[in-house]
Amino acid sequence: MLKFYDTSALLDLQQKAFESFFVISSITLSELESIKSSGTKDEETKWLARQLLHLFEKNTDYHIRIYNTKFDDIIKDHGLVINNDSRIIAAAFDCAEYHPD
Repeated sequence: MLKFYDTSALLDLQQKAFESFFVISSITLSELESIKSSGTKDEETKWLARQLLHLFEKNTDYHIRIYNTKFDDIIKDHGLVINNDSRIIAAAFDCAEYHPD
């Protein structure tokens, strides 16, 4: 089974996420970068984001699915709001098509 994590899941799992191969969207990585220095997030959440980014530097058992802007049209065609959550879901569905386990 292919594991695909969003930003919240990674913030909750931390090191446990890196115990086996997983995939994230490039949107998730961008969100983590934003969180680590956000003026609206609490210090613990910013610290967790920084720790995750360090884990990405130390580990290689993951894949970052680069978000393709063509997904915005598909999201729109389904009547959904285009935001980071819908973009992460679109990337997960696209990834699942290539890895149908």
